[in-house]
Parts: sequence; C-alpha cells; structure tokens
Amino acid sequence: MRWEEPVTKGAPPGPCNMHTADYLAHARGILVFRGGNGREYLNDLHFLDIDTLTWSKPSVRGVAPEPRANHSSALVGTKLYIFGGWNGRKRLNDLYVLETGSPEWTWSSVRVHGDLVPHPRAGMTFTVVRDKIFLFGGSGPSAAPAKCFNDLFIFDPQLAKWTDTLVELDKTTVVDCAALDDANPNDTPSEPQVVVIGDGPSRRAGHTCVVYQRKMFVFSGSYGSEYLHDMHVLDTDPAPCARVSLSSNLQSSLGRFCNSPEFSDIAFIVEGSRVFGHKIVLSLGSDRFRALFSAGFREASATEIVLPDMRLDVFEAMLSYLYRGSLEAHALDSMDDAIELLMAADEYMLDHLKQLCETALQAMVTLDSVHEILHAADRANAASCASFASISCATPHLRFSYSSN
Repeated sequence: MRWEEPVTKGAPPGPCNMHTADYLAHARGILVFRGGNGREYLNDLHFLDIDTLTWSKPSVRGVAPEPRANHSSALVGTKLYIFGGWNGRKRLNDLYVLETGSPEWTWSSVRVHGDLVPHPRAGMTFTVVRDKIFLFGGSGPSAAPAKCFNDLFIFDPQLAKWTDTLVELDKTTVVDCAALDDANPNDTPSEPQVVVIGDGPSRRAGHTCVVYQRKMFVFSGSYGSEYLHDMHVLDTDPAPCARVSLSSNLQSSLGRFCNSPEFSDIAFIVEGSRVFGHKIVLSLGSDRFRALFSAGFREASATEIVLPDMRLDVFEAMLSYLYRGSLEAHALDSMDDAIELLMAADEYMLDHLKQLCETALQAMVTLDSVHEILHAADRANAASCASFASISCATPHLRFSYSSN
C-alpha cells in the first residue's frame, strides 16, 4: 500500500471539516457537501471525476439545505440525503434530498409523512442498509453538559417515513427513569416500532458506522469529555422464525398399514379374500364405519365382516383412499369401476370420494353411456353427476369440455 497526494484539475473545495463525501457510482465521482471552515458554515457542492481527477462545481436547481456542519449523508440509488447538523446557532433535524440521476441535479426538502421525526442533532451516523437508512446517536441541543443520544431511527425513502425502534429490556439494559415518569402505561405508540434486542451502544456522537452485508458496525465516538473505544454490531435482519419445512408423516405412515395384518383388529371377506383393516382408521374416515363399530351393532365386537355385494378391487380402492387420502391412478380408469366406487362411496358416506367419482363420470358421458351414468347417479344420490347427465341426455347435440376444477 502507498499513500499519495494526486494532482487534480479544476478548482478544489476550500478548507472544511465536519463535511460529507459520497461516491456516486452512476456518475463515477465523489460528491462533497462542505461543512465548516473555521469562519463560517457552508453548503456548497463539489464533484471530483475519478477518471480524470477533475474538480467541478455542479449546477443544481432547487432550494439547498441551509449552511451547516457535522451533518450526515446517505446515498440511496441516485438520491443523496442530507440530515441534521449544526448551523452555528442550533442543531437541526431537517432532511433534504439531491436527485443526481437526471441531467439537471435538483435539491428538495423531504416532506416526511407522519408525526415522527428524530430530535435535532449533529455528529450522528446515517447509514444505508439495503433500501432503508438507519440513523444512530448524535449530540443533542444541550452544550453544557453535553447531551448525546443512543437512539435508532429507520427512514424509508419510498414512504418518506421514519420508524422508531424499541429496545427489548433485559438484565443488561439501563432504563431512563426520567423518560418514563410522564409515560402513561396505557398509551400505545401511534407509529409502528421495530424491536431491537440486546444491549446496544451507549450515548455518543462523532462515531463511525460501516455496513457489511446485513450488519452495521458502530465504532467509538465521544460523550462530552469521555472518548470511547468500543464496538457494537447490529444485525438488521429480523430474528429467524420457526418454519415448518417437513410434512407430516401421519398420512404416509397410515398408508403402510392399508390391508396389513399388523395391529389389525378387523378383517373383511370380499369375494373370498381376506382384507385387513383397523377400526380406528376406518372410523375416522367414514361415518358409516364409525356407526358400525359403535356399541349396539354386532360389528362392534366382530373381528370379521363378510361383504357379499362388494367387488374386491372396488373395496381395495376405497380402503386405499381411507388410509392414504387419495385414489390410486388406475382406480377410475373405466366407467364400471367409477360407478361401483361411486356406489361404495355413497354407502360408506365418503363425500369427497363421491365427488372424485362424479368428476370422472362426467368426463365419460357419451350418447351411449349417458343413461347408465344417470341411473347410477340417481341410485348413489350423486346430484351433480345426475344434473350433468340429465342435461347431456336432453341436448345430445352439445359438446362439452371438462377440467379437474
């Protein structure tokens, strides 16, 4: 590394301190807003082209901020914001913006929305994190003894609005009792607040703040005659929230017990085959099964039930639906299968399964099948399917299109 004093062209700024300098990437230059020079307070702008190392005084329209020093600046996009400072008589809390993205740069006073505005101050930091500006600390109106702040405000340039922050009290937090004396515990803040957790920096001014990714690093500063050398880091991201990233395995676990003898307490004899079931699972899915397994019915104590009028493949499809919550892909491939499953769904009071069957049957309506489907819909109390089949039967010349919705 090597220091050097470059030779520049043009008229450089005059002497100054407590000024601000910001790099404008879109203009490839450094913009200086002068502060004090020991004799007076200033508000003139000077621009250094970093490619040619040429100083110039930009032509700017609008009303500029009044002369000041120890102010702060923040660049958001092409907009340069100037906040507060000291004008030789008092500390300020005004906010100005300079638009540098157009051919003619323009000053304007920011019209803040809402009643919340930070107290007048100087020597604070004004730091951009993503698209927000964080104001921290600074010295207040009182000179003897010195009055400094350690408050944190967030300015939203899009909304032109300030947001206050609320420190979550813990064992290490010092409460300003004087500030609480006049507070009504029943009052609610009129402006939204952001909660800040942890013990932050003490009151100070003249400190520095650097942003790295989402974190703000605040270093040193002073409070009256006390010069500080501590560092604090503010993580501006919200605290991580608990999120559900895993799906419940209940349904998949139940599916493994479909027609499984493990823990089975009921078996069905269908077309000579034994199909295993679990009363609690069947009762949860079907009001009909719940009634059958309740006290007063012989099925309540039975370990085996014969179903003489049920096809094996239809019963297995219905059982799979009860355990898995969905139908297997081939269950409704044919009209006969869909009609048989519709009847079973009606008998065992499975309304959702009935709707699946009705939807499948609507897509199977033709001039040849409409009467059979209409008859089945009437027997199964499938009103939607019956209505559709009736219209199709009355207007056979119409063509229909369907969707799963």
